[in-house]
Amino acid sequence: KPEIAFAQAYFATQTRKMEVLERRMEEFERIDSRERLKITEKEFQDMVYSRGVDGPGIAYLRNVGDKALFGRTTNEMKRRLGITRGPLADVLPNVTLKAKDLATAMTGENTRKKNLRGTDPIAKEHYNTNASVRKALVDTGIYPEELPAAENIKLIEKRHRQERAALEKRHKEELSAATSQIK
Repeated sequence: KPEIAFAQAYFATQTRKMEVLERRMEEFERIDSRERLKITEKEFQDMVYSRGVDGPGIAYLRNVGDKALFGRTTNEMKRRLGITRGPLADVLPNVTLKAKDLATAMTGENTRKKNLRGTDPIAKEHYNTNASVRKALVDTGIYPEELPAAENIKLIEKRHRQERAALEKRHKEELSAATSQIK
């Protein structure tokens, strides 16, 4: 019957809209988590730089943190996830982005509070903090090194820009068509 076919089509369309909306919301949350991590890492980098840690030292701190959080170095995690270029964080799932952000913020706070200076004391603090965050994850059944890579943030952002441009173009065309009908 046509009424049943219409109802089935309607509910299928509504279900698809909800699926797309949920996916989009998850993508926005992950993009937001990645941006927050960038900000926290930048603040941490600036703070440790002022405490005698140079560029290679900052890279070492990141590697130490990843070793504690994942049980693997940054490069080992990149290989495991199939990353050939770009930051590891760009393909991490949301829970791992938040874990790295928390651990980095905690290390920054403890570094200030304990007035740590130099690469070695800050590296030890960063390792211990990341190990504590890892323990919290593992205690809830989350093993960050076992989570699959997520879609690269850069690709998501590019897709969102393209979708936004297409919507703006369609909106302008519809507005132009409506305006010409009025005249």
